[in-house]
Amino acid sequence: MDIFSTFCRLFKSVGLPLFPLLLIATAFAGEESSTHKVNSPQETGSRDKGEIVFSCSHHGIEGNFDIYIMAANGSNIRRLTHSPAADRWPSISPDGERVAFISNRDGKHKVYVMNADGGEIVCLTGNYKYDRPTWSPSGKQIVYQSPAGEICAIDIEKREEKQLSQFPGEKRAPSWSPDGKLIAFHMHVDGETGIYVMNADGTDPRLLAPGFYCPDWSPDGSKIVMNGEVDGIIEIYVMNSDGSNIERLTTRRNHDEFPRWSPDGKSIVYDHHGDSHDICVIDADGSHKRLLTDGESWAMMPDW
Repeated sequence: MDIFSTFCRLFKSVGLPLFPLLLIATAFAGEESSTHKVNSPQETGSRDKGEIVFSCSHHGIEGNFDIYIMAANGSNIRRLTHSPAADRWPSISPDGERVAFISNRDGKHKVYVMNADGGEIVCLTGNYKYDRPTWSPSGKQIVYQSPAGEICAIDIEKREEKQLSQFPGEKRAPSWSPDGKLIAFHMHVDGETGIYVMNADGTDPRLLAPGFYCPDWSPDGSKIVMNGEVDGIIEIYVMNSDGSNIERLTTRRNHDEFPRWSPDGKSIVYDHHGDSHDICVIDADGSHKRLLTDGESWAMMPDW
């Protein structure tokens, strides 16, 4: 039995969390950890292998956040960014070879893209941007929320930004439909929040689900997973992509936030907020909850 396995058994026997041990093991992996040499994206495309990216801080919500990646069962955790700034909202490209994220590493929150192994980090936007970036199905564009609360898109190769939404209300959390024709988002307007969809060019916005937020399309485009609240507790819901048949998936005492579909549409990953933040997975029907991270670190904002 190797030393790491022995320590895992020892940690379990005394009831200690394994997540910090996994991070320690990563740190001792040698020069590969410090230089981001994990595995080349050509060999381990995150989407193809079903890997999950997330943002993690070891010092609570006010601490420094970096981007990490792990296998779908919570194993093989690797740190992708090493910045004193806050790196948040990672989003995996459709081919699994790149990760978009938001960072304030130069003093302002901007959209960045890097390889899935943490290499070749490039800043895409020149102004202050924030909130969850999402890839187009073609992988050629990224949508995000602007400081003015508008949905914008950037062409990655041309570095051309365009405001898509041209109607009143604060829009957040855009999510591109798998066929590329629609963008779902939540909007706060006239004192009310709800999930809307619009055409990919920003036209024809329509309300789908009043009172819900943080939408994400299923891979086949038939469902949208989202957040809603019950007695102040954030829960996960799913509905048909036309807004019908809303079903509640989680019924727990703590917040379950930022749900995202697995590439095969069979599972949903999310941020479970108890004493800290941890990454959890459930089946698409809400059953079979699995805790992927376990410790005092704040692991949140996952994407699959």
